[in-house]
Amino acid sequence: MGETVANITERKGKYHVRVYRKEGAVCKSFILRKDALAWARQVESDIQSGRWRPPSANNAMTLKEALNRYSADVTVAKKGAAQETYVIQAIIRDRLSASPLLSIKPVDIASLRDRWLATLAPATVRRRLAILSHCFEIAHKEWAIEVTNPLLSIRKPTVSNGRNRRLLPGELEAVLKTSKSAELSPIAHLAVETAMRLSEIIQLQWCDVSLAKRFISLKDTKNGTGRVVPLSPEAVAILQRLQPRSEGALFRSNGAVISKAWRRALTGAYSLYKRQCVESGSALLAGYLSDLHFHDLRHEATSRLFERGVFGTMEVASITGHKTLQMLSRYTHLNATLLAERLAHSSNQSAVVADAVRKGDV
Repeated sequence: MGETVANITERKGKYHVRVYRKEGAVCKSFILRKDALAWARQVESDIQSGRWRPPSANNAMTLKEALNRYSADVTVAKKGAAQETYVIQAIIRDRLSASPLLSIKPVDIASLRDRWLATLAPATVRRRLAILSHCFEIAHKEWAIEVTNPLLSIRKPTVSNGRNRRLLPGELEAVLKTSKSAELSPIAHLAVETAMRLSEIIQLQWCDVSLAKRFISLKDTKNGTGRVVPLSPEAVAILQRLQPRSEGALFRSNGAVISKAWRRALTGAYSLYKRQCVESGSALLAGYLSDLHFHDLRHEATSRLFERGVFGTMEVASITGHKTLQMLSRYTHLNATLLAERLAHSSNQSAVVADAVRKGDV
């Protein structure tokens, strides 16, 4: 697309960049030399690849155009690229995406935030706002758009320390019974049996699975640290039903597809349950099939590992991949009834031992 030459000069405490091209020079000033170098390289790269837009064209860029470029330039290099791309497309569906970046004010973002909060969880809204904020920052620093990030001036939704949602009896079966996805059931049951994240399950390759030794070796995890996940007899049975092969992926679906299948199945299960209650004259059970996220299955699995009473805290952390005990505690909500039963069992054992000592049998 033609040669370019970048020239950086320091004058009056600022670094002035001038990128020369056939049609003329592109100029910008920076406080830091590293920012000047980064901008010059980005402009040169854009010109060489044919994606360069003169400042006048950039200033007319809409939010939709910016998000699509952000997805192609920035998101694609992230570990969770598939999921973030799905989120970006959801953001683009809002009417604000048709507005030019330069016209978007904090009040517009605040209104968008409130529209989302009417139907989405605070944590979901915060993640969307974070993507938007970074998009504005990239537009300003790397795309030569003189825009101020409007998200710096608005309040972000408050998120609680963690969810405490556990599966109620029959909930998982009810959800999966209404699903039309052939892969949702084995994926969901694996999540409950292994405490693996959805992103980890859908990326599994058969070369990562050892049914003979009953473990899965995870190399690409959210926190960047690999781990070995032991397999329960139930997990082994699930994998065997998938007809193991020597290589290839276990599942064809991506995270977005499974998440959507879960939400649809949950909605269908609740509608069926509500209809059955009306027909039988029964009262709806509070919380049943309500506000149940796929990620709650990881909470469920983690709590069950503790409730078994055979694993220590560090053993559970090594299975789940939590790096700190604080993070692990957010995923652990134990069943008080089960704990009471274990206390009672422990007390009974102590009483038996004490009686044996008193009788001289020990």
